[in-house]
Amino acid sequence: MTIGIMEVVLMGARGLKNTDHFFGKIDPYVVIQYKNQEHSSRTARVLISLLMSIKLNDIGQGSKPLWNEKFSFRVEYPASKVLGEDNEKYKLFLQIMDSDTFTHDDDLGQTMYEKTDEQEYGGWKESQVDY
Repeated sequence: MTIGIMEVVLMGARGLKNTDHFFGKIDPYVVIQYKNQEHSSRTARVLISLLMSIKLNDIGQGSKPLWNEKFSFRVEYPASKVLGEDNEKYKLFLQIMDSDTFTHDDDLGQTMYEKTDEQEYGGWKESQVDY
């Protein structure tokens, strides 16, 4: 068995639906899972000055967030055959969430990438999308 590191670079998103009907823009973040490993991005925010005041306030980036973050996952090849895990051995799950202060975070969508033998996109393809 070979053990290595898979690096995932989370760049950004576009066209996200706005679930913050009362307070304006959404505050998106991404949860990335590979097997039993999980990482969360920072919440995408932009700093703006309101009414030319010196005090800065955080406002969500809305439907076009940028993260530019890198995450590392430990991988094994060939994948270990843990009971019930065979179908999940080379799947990367991404879930986009809207961070809310006073209520539960909202699910904005999710997708899954599967490892393939093809070389295009590093051998990964998007296989399931739910927006």
